Amino acid sequence: MTSESEATNRYQAIGAALAGADSPVTLSKAFGMPCLKLNGKVFAGFWRDEMVFKLGGEQHRAALDLPGASVFEPMAGRPMKAWVQVPYAHQAAWPELAEQALRTLAAEAAAPAPRRPARARRGRPA
Repeated sequence: MTSESEATNRYQAIGAALAGADSPVTLSKAFGMPCLKLNGKVFAGFWRDEMVFKLGGEQHRAALDLPGASVFEPMAGRPMKAWVQVPYAHQAAWPELAEQALRTLAAEAAAPAPRRPARARRGRPA
């Protein structure tokens, strides 16, 4: 069992390390929780003494394999499927998970946006 302040202090230390000088990472709030953002987009947060991370692919599966980890569901029946909630018991893994989430978001931001097919206008062929 952990005290609320231990979990909070651990989150704050991770946030301070990632949002250091000359870093594009900022400390903010979203979804009613303290969070970490890159260019205004959330990639990690602190919810009920646990950290949540937006992960993809194998990183997502590996995080969910941690005992007690689950898909983040801030409201009952509304899971955020790309997000994994990791309990304080795995706080040693939080910094690496935060880095992975940051790299995932940075890669998504660097990828070109998918092109939408042209829509036909009324009365005109596409």
